[in-house]
Amino acid sequence: MAYELEVDGEGRRARVVLTGPISVAEHIAWFRELVAHPAWFPGFDVLVDARGLVGPLRYPEATRVANVARRLDEQLGAGRHALVGDTDVLYGCCRMAE
Repeated sequence: MAYELEVDGEGRRARVVLTGPISVAEHIAWFRELVAHPAWFPGFDVLVDARGLVGPLRYPEATRVANVARRLDEQLGAGRHALVGDTDVLYGCCRMAE
């Protein structure tokens, strides 16, 4: 899986574009890169575009990603987070992770 990460400090938002076969390691990497970004501040809004992802994320993998997000909860803050997907499978995987 590849990802592109943009953080707009003035607009208080970030955008992540995910493409290719799903990878737990890459999901964890973009979460960590996001909160370590010099322009990031907890509470920014985040838009994740996952329309380019290929393949489902199994329950144990989704749980690992969710656990990392939970550990970063304070660094992520209470901003609005949205995910754009284009398949029922992706929607279901995201609901599991939620």
